[in-house]
Amino acid sequence: MPKSVIVYKPKKNSDMTIRQVMVRMDKYRSKHPNREVFFDGDEFAICYIKK
Repeated sequence: MPKSVIVYKPKKNSDMTIRQVMVRMDKYRSKHPNREVFFDGDEFAICYIKK
């Protein structure tokens, strides 16, 4: 099943912390319980697939 990107996190010069990424993922999970939300380390992006 193809993944969809929610938000990209720039690799360089980003002010976003890991904690902020996790909080954003948790908020998205609570709004969309039918989606599997994960961080794609290759693309540095928060992504999801439908469960």
